[in-house]
Amino acid sequence: MAYMSGMITIICLISSFSTATEVQWASTGHMTTDGRLEAGCHPQLYGLDADYLDIDANSNYVYALMTMVSHLQNGEISSGQMRWLYERAIMSAVPRNIIDQYMTFDHRTANLDDHMIGSGGDSIARVLLYDVTQLITFGDLYDRKQRPTSTYYGLFDHASEQLGVPRTVADQIQDVVDHEVDLLDKKKIVFWEDTPYVPPNPINTSPVEKWAHTGHMTVDGRLVSGGHPQLYALDVDFLDIDANSNYVYALMTMASHLQNGELSSGQMRWLYERAIMSAVPRNIIDQYVAFDHRSAKLDEHMVGSGGDSIARVLLYDVTQLITYGDLYDKTPRSTSTYHALFGRASEQLGVPKDAAEQIQNLVDDEVDLLDQKTVIFWGDTPYIPPNTEKPGDVNVDGIIDVVDLGILGANFGRLNATFADGDLNNDSLVDVADLGILGANWTASQATGNASALVPEPTTLSLLAMSVLLVVGRWR
Repeated sequence: MAYMSGMITIICLISSFSTATEVQWASTGHMTTDGRLEAGCHPQLYGLDADYLDIDANSNYVYALMTMVSHLQNGEISSGQMRWLYERAIMSAVPRNIIDQYMTFDHRTANLDDHMIGSGGDSIARVLLYDVTQLITFGDLYDRKQRPTSTYYGLFDHASEQLGVPRTVADQIQDVVDHEVDLLDKKKIVFWEDTPYVPPNPINTSPVEKWAHTGHMTVDGRLVSGGHPQLYALDVDFLDIDANSNYVYALMTMASHLQNGELSSGQMRWLYERAIMSAVPRNIIDQYVAFDHRSAKLDEHMVGSGGDSIARVLLYDVTQLITYGDLYDKTPRSTSTYHALFGRASEQLGVPKDAAEQIQNLVDDEVDLLDQKTVIFWGDTPYIPPNTEKPGDVNVDGIIDVVDLGILGANFGRLNATFADGDLNNDSLVDVADLGILGANWTASQATGNASALVPEPTTLSLLAMSVLLVVGRWR
């Protein structure tokens, strides 16, 4: 059975506008009490520009992923493949208690249809094929049991047919994963071959663990490695939280000093996401965000680890933070400016020139791969969050109000528009028909309990139309 266009969305996007109200956090990690999950790795690994995901929809996606892989492999998911899934769930900010549910999910008897949620377009089918390919490929690498290339191609062809992903697109996804495997191999050599990692503080990795209530950290400060194996080719289970925090402060200090005491909002966003991907509890991330990087001294946060391996990783992260942060800010600088910044950083860290050039090439390749993924996943069918219950809720915060009106107004008259632009009737145009849908579902007074204001009178709708014209006139 093929899931063709118009078919699925597993992830439910909740945009950044929903943070305008006070957030109440669940005690177990980066999730609100009403089930909004911080996007974590999704912007950096999937090119998905979102701040929040719905935890139930995210879990359905994971169950669909596990079910498809299991069915492709005659009901089996290996220990290495489960390890990849566990790490990726941590990188996606999923709380520990919910990951425990993933680990016990009965994928052998599960029905794929039960976990596929419709959303229009095949964007999530492409992401799912990508994750199927990743889970099997990297899981086999963890197991040290690689299969013949023809076997992998057979599995992935079967998956792409079942998901309805065109052959040309499936080939592009396979190329992306092959390139990512190659990049991870290069990182192992560049970061760890000359001087293997030695933790600065001996870590007790006994199986008896007492977990802190705030996330993936034990009460004695052992941090689950999270994204480190997949992002840095670092084969460890735990990191010391104090050493990890010193590393983050060194990273912030160096990037700040290179830029005359400044870290942009985009750079801080990259840092925040990467801390989530590294399983750092929210209360400690708050300390990172408040850190005084302008007056800090780099020497105070450099912790020895044997050789220059950590210096190389630090140079890599400095390069990533500045490069991706500028992309988030939409303020890229000239190539010569970047080369000068990273040249100064490599000299200060004592990283040999040839290794520094290899690190720069790694980051350039990853930026190119993210661009490719953004086009492959979202270019043809931009992500549209399920919104059947609240037509007109453009920013998916549960209320149809002036924020939604502002978005619609800013894009009024736009062609090739998406739901996120204000195209509420899916005709690729933002126009008066969309304004009518928004007005008919106006709920701005819902929070005060004034039910009479939920559907505006004709006069109110006219005022909405006038507001759009004013917004358009002001913003264009």
